[in-house]
Amino acid sequence: VDTPGDPHFKAYYIGQGFDTRLARSYDGINFTNVGTVLPNGPPGSFDEAFASFPGVWKDNGTYYLVHEAGGVDVNQFPVNIGLATSTDGVNFTKQGLILNEQPGTWESVNIGTPSLYKEGNTWYLYYHGFDGTDVQVGLATGTDLTNLTRVQSTPIIPTSAAGWDSGTVGKRSRITKEGDYYYMAYEGTTDLNPTFVEANSNSGRSEE
Repeated sequence: VDTPGDPHFKAYYIGQGFDTRLARSYDGINFTNVGTVLPNGPPGSFDEAFASFPGVWKDNGTYYLVHEAGGVDVNQFPVNIGLATSTDGVNFTKQGLILNEQPGTWESVNIGTPSLYKEGNTWYLYYHGFDGTDVQVGLATGTDLTNLTRVQSTPIIPTSAAGWDSGTVGKRSRITKEGDYYYMAYEGTTDLNPTFVEANSNSGRSEE
């Protein structure tokens, strides 16, 4: 990240309490922990249990941080996607939820692990959707992060019928564009059988 007057790398990561934390590095190898930059919400809030799994994009001097947001009572506050913004990448202001799960669909149980990409004036929000059986990748776009539209009603990257990514096509890297192609590295697991603990994890690549 190019920080005026103090150029360094920023790595946002999941804290032990499922908050969002930050580490800094001047060489990309040795990192110093800064601490929590996006805490969980207060008791009874929509992000009391989760304010984590961050995806960050800096645009025109503002850091946009999308994250999983979920309450302790998942029936009242299921895991959805929230937004926070910052001018320095350290002090963030929560902007609330920007995308919710869709009952009765492939993303009916929860959505999360968001990542951001922006091209021109259009934001691309990639995320996982979970229906209780499979984790798959969806996409919502728009010129305003608080007013996004899903590009289709089905996953843009579904799980396979069998194999290394038959249970999960999940957490992914930030999109990279080289020439005419967009590249994404993502997590895949075998069938959950019945949970993630029993599944085998792997990494894959998608290009468009």
